[in-house]
Amino acid sequence: MTNVEHAIPAEQWEEYCRTREEALDNAGWARVPTARSFEWRYIAIWFAILAVFAGAKYFLKPDRPDHERIVQTINQTWDAYRSKDYVGAQALIPQVEAQLRDNYDFQMLRAEVGTITGNYHQTRDALKQARELRTDLPAPDIVEANLLIALGKPEDARKLLLGTVKRFPTETGAYVILARATQHLGSASETRRAWEDVLIRQPADPDALFALAYLEWKTGDKHSADGIITDAIAALPSRSAVLESALSRYYTTTGRPEEAVPPARLAQELAPYNPRHGHQYVMALLHNDEITRAVEQAQAFTLRMPNTAFSWNSLATAAAMGKRPKLAEPAFLRWLEIAPYEANAHSNFGFFLHTEGRSQEARNILKLATHSFPGNGMVWLNYAVVLKALGDGVAANNARKQANALLTDEQRTTILR
Repeated sequence: MTNVEHAIPAEQWEEYCRTREEALDNAGWARVPTARSFEWRYIAIWFAILAVFAGAKYFLKPDRPDHERIVQTINQTWDAYRSKDYVGAQALIPQVEAQLRDNYDFQMLRAEVGTITGNYHQTRDALKQARELRTDLPAPDIVEANLLIALGKPEDARKLLLGTVKRFPTETGAYVILARATQHLGSASETRRAWEDVLIRQPADPDALFALAYLEWKTGDKHSADGIITDAIAALPSRSAVLESALSRYYTTTGRPEEAVPPARLAQELAPYNPRHGHQYVMALLHNDEITRAVEQAQAFTLRMPNTAFSWNSLATAAAMGKRPKLAEPAFLRWLEIAPYEANAHSNFGFFLHTEGRSQEARNILKLATHSFPGNGMVWLNYAVVLKALGDGVAANNARKQANALLTDEQRTTILR
């Protein structure tokens, strides 16, 4: 294995951070706002995964006749991953899997890509192999917990991670996913403690601040709740795009869409090439019933970032809300082409087809989605709506029960129809 400093050239670090951030979201990880918020030990673990690609020549036997082909395939896999082409990366992984079977870092990358693309059998196999190679690292537990959440088993994920944080008490990433799993289970007091544990280790984490502010809001102390994020923003020496975006998300979730627009706009201005902030701005406009403006912003977004799922998600959603099906359907199809592993792409497209009077097509898409994304509440909710419209009341009730068990409070309060 090479030293980690050889893994990613300095000029590629910013792009790596963006790639990693989106990958973690797709895999079900909590978003990590900046590399600085990681403990350096945690960075090194994930650096090492990427070092497999950049440093392949150091650990592959040079006398193998297929050495050059293997190195080329590894580099192609890295390029696909870096460009967020996870389907492309997934297609390449089997071509070098045999040669890297005993490489822990490659198995962890294989597990991550498997989770992102829905190849859960691959994820399980990779985690099994990784654990046989290393028993002293928490990453396999964290990836498995994300897999369990994706499968609709947050209680199992929580049990796993409670053991993980006992063995690795300084592992911030484990606490983040533990908080997310706990939040799915609905206990306000346990969720509060879990997110407070994250803030102890990662001050100003936007997801933790949002979660704690929303919990405080629900208790009725609205002034105190508002101050959790706004005070964090005020304490910083300069404006933070991730905290402004979290504030917008908080205002939207607490039913104040007009207040959500300015911080979302500011987040996009501060980080115009972060696709998450562009998407948040479009969603804030939609919640504030500024649909025409949302469509315009989404169209500009797709021109600015034509190869990101966030931009086409934004345009598809805004055009559907604006009753512009000729604009919406191609955007949905492009979104699905770029990110077929995103549950919301299938869920939202299915609901769109239903609103266009194509409920049977919608049913077929959503039925498949319930198998591919069994832990996604919105998939089940939209499936229930379509089944009811088609007269299958029993199946619709069962799907709605499943949705109710999986939907978070935030999802319930921010549904766009």
